[in-house]
Amino acid sequence: MALPGIGGGANWGGAAFDPETHMFYVASRRMPTLITAREVDQARFGTRYQASFRMPSGDGLPLVKPPWSSITAYQLDTGDMAWQVPNGIGPVDHPSLKGLDLPPLGNPGTAPGLLITRAAIFLGHRADGTVLRALDKNSGTLLWQHPIEGAHVEAPPMTYMADGQQFIVIGTGSAIEPSRLTAFRLP
Repeated sequence: MALPGIGGGANWGGAAFDPETHMFYVASRRMPTLITAREVDQARFGTRYQASFRMPSGDGLPLVKPPWSSITAYQLDTGDMAWQVPNGIGPVDHPSLKGLDLPPLGNPGTAPGLLITRAAIFLGHRADGTVLRALDKNSGTLLWQHPIEGAHVEAPPMTYMADGQQFIVIGTGSAIEPSRLTAFRLP
């Protein structure tokens, strides 16, 4: 068992740095991986064993304490954690959690790419509905979110300037749905 596992930690989305404030923002997930060896046909694969990976769960819920994913801000001048917020509400409608008054748990398996602007952190989110979100850089408080089309939003948002206006654009899509770019103009 590895924790964080291959689906855990900061993973491919990485982190984002604000050079003005020296803040470092990390989207991470806490997902363990059970790694085992399984015997395979050596003539076919050139080896006797291959690794097998599985994300273990208990009744469909992660085996570790929530939050199961989070956005964390670190002040690099001191090394201190400035704040941490769960990334999404999580599976609060799961039958095993029925009747419990729970805070946001963070959505298992989500660690999106982040975009830092002067005012906010932008990230795509798919577990509570496919949306583009903006968080306050100083607290992690949700400032804004807007639905976007597409079920898969794994790409980090991007920004560009056109005619003196700043835009945020995010890609959605996968092998089973069309690829799209959705852009928003900042005020």
